[in-house]
Order: sequence, then structure tokens, then C-alpha cells
Amino acid sequence: TPASTPATAAETTVAETTPPETAAPETTVAETAPPETTAPETTVAEPEPECPAVVPNEVPQPAGIVASFDRTAFQITEGVAVDKSGNVYVSLPPLGQIVRFAPGSSDYEVFAQVPDWDLAPEDYFVDHFGILGLALDADGHVYAAVDSAGRAGVWKFDCQTGEGTRFEGTEGMLFANALAFDDQGNLFVTESFSGMEGDIPLGAIWKITPEGVAGKWLENTTLGGPNRFNLAKPNGANGIAFRDGLLYVNVLQQTSIVTVPVLDDGSPGESVPYVETDVGFINDGIALDVDGRVYVTDVLTNGVVRVDPDGTIVPIAGAAENGFDGPTSLAFGIGATELTIYAVNLANGSYVPNDQPGPALVAMDVDTPGQPLP
Repeated sequence: TPASTPATAAETTVAETTPPETAAPETTVAETAPPETTAPETTVAEPEPECPAVVPNEVPQPAGIVASFDRTAFQITEGVAVDKSGNVYVSLPPLGQIVRFAPGSSDYEVFAQVPDWDLAPEDYFVDHFGILGLALDADGHVYAAVDSAGRAGVWKFDCQTGEGTRFEGTEGMLFANALAFDDQGNLFVTESFSGMEGDIPLGAIWKITPEGVAGKWLENTTLGGPNRFNLAKPNGANGIAFRDGLLYVNVLQQTSIVTVPVLDDGSPGESVPYVETDVGFINDGIALDVDGRVYVTDVLTNGVVRVDPDGTIVPIAGAAENGFDGPTSLAFGIGATELTIYAVNLANGSYVPNDQPGPALVAMDVDTPGQPLP
């Protein structure tokens, strides 16, 4: 009948289409089941964290000389930095080494060596100054500014192994000196001498992004200036620190501190003198406390001064009786040492012993904690 014809057609259609519908799920399950089973096993087998976990520092540091170094073995000290566990890192420029102190310890171990080090110790302080400033990133890797003929630039040293790699493009830096991270993970590096503008030396700041892209960020004569101390080469932009969107830069041969805003788009704002000091004041290293006060080493007078936000300069430590002998870099401690500033003595870069304290890691007490690490 007419009514039965579509019914029969429908039945026939079901009979024809059912087998592929049944077969498809069976085939699909059989094909996809193995990768679904193995994927979770691969995910579970994740590698261990790259850097050691942070251990809160509970070991205080008495003020005074923490450790002395042997200048006759070319152990001159220059850079210092502290990690989030309270370990202290010190650079030895003529040797291309970084040594590490455990919290509260006067003993150290060699943490890293610049590969294929090419600076002969007797040539230190002649044309090149070796491994200088240090900084640490949020993970605990160590970064260093290096000034030598063949190993110049900015280096990253693995937190676990101490293995060093140089950032591409930085090998052309004429005088890499000091480093500071901002709160976005960008690394800013001073180039104390970057060229000439007429007869005036230029200074510069480089920027290295979290992705490792390096380039010259700012260059001008405000960061350079006349070589008034007749050094082996001009020494302008030196110590550098970051706080609340501002870079604070010691300009050694202008005996001044310059501030440079880091604008929202990452570019530099105008370089503005923050404070000028007496011509005989050689301001090298710099650090900031949580109140925005600036601490500066004075190589010439063997001291550390504090520069308050109103520009007032307050001497807070100095003279050989405190263990200072041409202090260069400085860094705040953390945890039990948050009211400690560590400094290192250049000791005028001399290998000849005298009646001064000599190359050393020195600790001093302060009343305010330092600006937190990135």
C-alpha cells in the first residue's frame, strides 16, 4: 500500500546505515585509547625544579670583616650580591671567578668561573677590570658584568651548576660594570664607557629582556662625562639600582647620582641628576632601602654614605677600623641579615700588602631593610 512504502524504505535505510555507525565508535576507541593512557604518565614524570628552593635565612651576621682575601694570589674583590636564602656572592675580577658564602659563614666556595678566562692577573686595572658587578634573578641565577678583551659582556651563571653563558650582542660592550633587575624581570646594565661625543666620553645603560634580547637602551654624556680621575679608561655610569619605576645610577667621574625613569612602554625617560657630591667623592656601588634612601660606597674615603630623599648626605660608616679599604659594591642581606649591608673592598686593586684591611667582604649594621629582591 502507499502507506507501507515509506515504512519499508525507512527500515531499509536503518539496516544500511547501522553497521558504519557501530563500527566507527569501535574503531575510534581502539585507535585513541593508547595515547589517552600514556599521556598522563608522561605528564607525571616532570623534571625537578631548576633552582634550589628558597630557605629562609635565620643566621645573623656580626658587623665587621666577614672574610679576608689574599691579594698576593690576585684575589681582589669587586661585586657583591645576596640571594633569597641569604647566600652571599662575591666577584674576584682578576681571576674571573664568583665565590659564594653560606649565611653567617666566613668560609666560601668557588661558585662559577668565566669560561676560557683571558685576563692575565698582571694586566688587571691596566686596560680591563675583569668580572665586576653581580645580580640575581627571581629564580636564583647569577648575572655578572665582565670587562676583558675576549670575554666582555653580560653573563648568566646557572644557579645549580655555575655554568656560564654570555648574552648575544653584549660581547661588544666597552665597559660593562653593574646590574639591576626591575620588577618585570628586565635586566639593566651600566656601560661605564661606551664611546665619545666629540671630546666628551659617553656612558650607557643596556637592557636585557626576560627573553634574553639585549640592546643599548640609553646613551648620553650625563652617564659619561670627563675622565677627571685619569683612570685607565673613562668610568661614568657605575652602580645601578631600581625602585618604583626609577633607575638610580652612580656616575663615578661626575661624582653624581642620576635617576632615569622606566616609562610604561619600557623606554627611558629623561636622565636627571639626583644629587651631586664633592669632587673628591668617588661613588661606586649603590643600594636602596625600603624607604627609598640611597646607600653609596665611597672608594676614596673608605666609607658608606646614605643619601636621603631630600638630598641630605649622611655618613654612616667609614675608616679602616670598620674593615673598609676602598669599598666598591654593596648589597642588603635578607631574613636574619635584613638589617645588614655587605660591602667588598677593592683595596685600590693592589696586589701589594700594606697596613690597610685589604680585599675583604665586610658587614655593617643599618636600621632599615633593603629594597626587596625581584
